Amino acid sequence: MIYFKVLVNQNEQHARPYPDTRILFFHIDFCVAKLTVHYQHSILSTMSRRVCVTAAEGHTGYLIAELLRTDEYFASSIDSVVGFALNPDHTHCRELAGMGVTIVRHTPGQLKDVTSALQSTGADTLCLIPPAHTQKNEITSELIQAAKNANIPNICFISAAGCDIAERDKQPRLREFIDLEAQLLTSTGDPSTVTGHSQVVIRWVVFQVFAFVV
Repeated sequence: MIYFKVLVNQNEQHARPYPDTRILFFHIDFCVAKLTVHYQHSILSTMSRRVCVTAAEGHTGYLIAELLRTDEYFASSIDSVVGFALNPDHTHCRELAGMGVTIVRHTPGQLKDVTSALQSTGADTLCLIPPAHTQKNEITSELIQAAKNANIPNICFISAAGCDIAERDKQPRLREFIDLEAQLLTSTGDPSTVTGHSQVVIRWVVFQVFAFVV
């Protein structure tokens, strides 16, 4: 299922690009559909479903968590959603809380504390989104290890298209996604954690869409 959701200000009378239209993400529904299908084929497919979405205050995390709560198909397939947020006071987090999403504070820097915070969510599926942060690589790397330590069996890692062809010296921030993917996938077959049994990496492209009102 792939489609666009366009938000339009109905009071606008003139045809023009609407600059504060929400940034929309191409393949957002495919992304969540992939997450759901991946989950349905996991080792816990017969148990209750509790999904934790990281970077919930960001655009990507917000839209995924919102879709999981508001779309009839996804809402009926997932029992509860947790938003793991660096800034739980963000407007997005308050809006998600109003939709029934449980917001949990994510304080990076201490692996043990992050592991405990993830365990407290009770999640069996983690939608891991690298945050838009200057320390994205460090924060995400810590999250991957914390997820392993917390024995979260299902992980959907949101990576970036083109990271595999990005040159490390010219596009280091994009290339970091390859390193993070590799760190996650090293848990495959690791007997010390159940994380390696069910994981998926999605590389997606982000577009900005403008709405026109005539």
